[in-house]
Amino acid sequence: MNSVAQSRCRHPDPAAVVLAQQALLRFGAGDFAGVAQLLAPRVEWHGPTPAQPGGTTQTCTRRQVESFLSAFDSAMTVAGLSVGRWLTEEDTVVVLGRLRCQARTDGSESSYEFAVSLTAGADLVDSCWLLTHPVGPAA
Repeated sequence: MNSVAQSRCRHPDPAAVVLAQQALLRFGAGDFAGVAQLLAPRVEWHGPTPAQPGGTTQTCTRRQVESFLSAFDSAMTVAGLSVGRWLTEEDTVVVLGRLRCQARTDGSESSYEFAVSLTAGADLVDSCWLLTHPVGPAA
């Protein structure tokens, strides 16, 4: 392989992969304070917030992200989380999967496909993109 081809090769940062794994495990367990601990003090957030359920782009504190996750948890509980695919390049990890939720009010279940992209800097997540798409009642 020539040096030009080698310079284009972008290997994943193992720390970014570990952060993504920990974030998903903590989210699935309902440990939102633990998720927040994995974030930089100020994180670039792309996705829904309590004030903007349709999505927004803003810089948030760890506490704001934890509040968003807690607001989600007050309405729904995670009934299942599965990962279909991991994509990694340098300091960015993209995870594609499915989330099953149960409404706290009536116990009804719904399912969402999700994509989350986490970029790590200094061993903490400094950028997060979150996209979800409802796929109807949980299967």
